[in-house]
This record gives sequence, structure tokens and C-alpha cells, in this order.
Amino acid sequence: MRVFWREQPIEVAMWLQKRVRLGYVGSEFRAANALTPSGDGYIGILAAQHRPTESQLIFSRDVGHHTSGWFKNPDYERCEHLSIAYRDSETGEFFGRQKWDITRDWLRLFFGDAMRLVWTEPPFTDQGKHDGVYHFRVFYSEAWLAPILPRGEVYSKELTEVGWKSFSEVRELRERAMGPR
Repeated sequence: MRVFWREQPIEVAMWLQKRVRLGYVGSEFRAANALTPSGDGYIGILAAQHRPTESQLIFSRDVGHHTSGWFKNPDYERCEHLSIAYRDSETGEFFGRQKWDITRDWLRLFFGDAMRLVWTEPPFTDQGKHDGVYHFRVFYSEAWLAPILPRGEVYSKELTEVGWKSFSEVRELRERAMGPR
């Protein structure tokens, strides 16, 4: 994770966007859990701290929400994903809440005009709740051509192709095929 001590927020956003959009990350890792030459994991090379605003950011391009069996609606297959938490600059302790005025500024920097399409998720896990990590996603058309407002609900099968199975359904079929252990 890179720490920005004096840079402007726009410099942080541009640094993370370049790593993600220009494929810089792709040349640095072999698998999602691999270590990079710098010793950082995949997430570490997509993360930044901005000390002046006490922001901790992770920015990634995520693919496979539908094909992995997570979301039923294929419109939710790919997104740009920004996670934000806030830490005390002196102690490193998480505040456990968002600073919404600063968060809005980050969203404008990362998503620009597509900010109106941002899908916001509050923390889910106990650790995420403790740290106050929120997730912001903008979904994209195939080949990343343009941001989209997905049609329908994430778990709706209305647009799902015939024969699609969720991860749970695939696992259940596999377990039945293998028989009792």
C-alpha cells in the first residue's frame, strides 16, 4: 500500500486508476493471492492511504459476479469497486464510520459523471463494521465500454440465461454426484 503524505486527492485517484485501468496490476501478479516483487499482495498494490484526509482506499476492477454464480442478473458481471475507510493519522486506528463529505469528494474523483450510478454497500462483516469500510461500485457494459445502470435487481433471474446455476446450486449438484462421504 502506498502512503500519500502531502499529495492532493486527485493525485491519489489518478495513481490508483492508472494501476487498474492500464493493466499495471496485471503485469505485477501471477494469481490473486500472489505476492508482488515488492512483497505486497494483490490488494496491497491496489490500496492507498491519503494522510491529509485520513482516508484508506482500495480501487479495483472486479469481474465475475454473475459467471461465478454470485449474482443472478448478468448486468452485474463487472464493476469498478472503490472501498473507503478512515484511520486516525497518528494512531492508525480506524474511526469506524464514514466522513461523508470527504467520501463524496472521492466518489467524484473516481467515478466522475458516473457517480449517479454508484451502488453503495455498507459494511457486512464484523471487521468491516468495526473499521467502517463502505464499498462503492459502478457497473459496466461488456468490454468496459461504458458505465451502466443495471436492469432489474441483482438477484432477479429475469435476465438470466437458461441453464445458469448459482454457486450453491453447482456445489449441491457436485456433492450429489460424488455421493456421501
